[in-house]
Amino acid sequence: MNKISIAPGKSILSPNLVNDIITRLRPGIGNILELHGREFLWVVVLDPIDRKTILFDGVAAGDPAKCPAEYGDIARRKAVLSARTGQNTGTVGTQNAHLLSQGDVIYTGGVDFIGLVVAASGAQGPVDEAVALMIAVQLSAWCQVYIAQLQDEAKKGGPYLVPVYQPRT
Repeated sequence: MNKISIAPGKSILSPNLVNDIITRLRPGIGNILELHGREFLWVVVLDPIDRKTILFDGVAAGDPAKCPAEYGDIARRKAVLSARTGQNTGTVGTQNAHLLSQGDVIYTGGVDFIGLVVAASGAQGPVDEAVALMIAVQLSAWCQVYIAQLQDEAKKGGPYLVPVYQPRT
């Protein structure tokens, strides 16, 4: 009997792609922060295949030179908590506090959206979580559209395996 080898692959999301999508979302993120009286938002996105790899770690709204550095530390800690538990940080803090360990962040703002971890820090917790979820949903939507395009190409005789992502020009 043949055996199937299962090994982790490489995500179709890349740091450049995630940065591009966040750049496109910046005006909306800035408007949301303005609505809530905030100026800066730090975002962390983890690779959904290898959740130890960071695809994005930086300021998604506001002047990076003026953004408090602790926002980055808090966002990274939110990402770690969501990656470890597979849950949004708000859910862990309010319903599953038994999963918290020493050094975990107690703020809302990290999400695990079907395996895609995005965390934000700089606004109120619910706003951080909403923006993190918005980014995760947009990244997921991009992936779904990309795979639909590949499926259409496969129906016309193209490859049926996910290739290494090459930006289309």
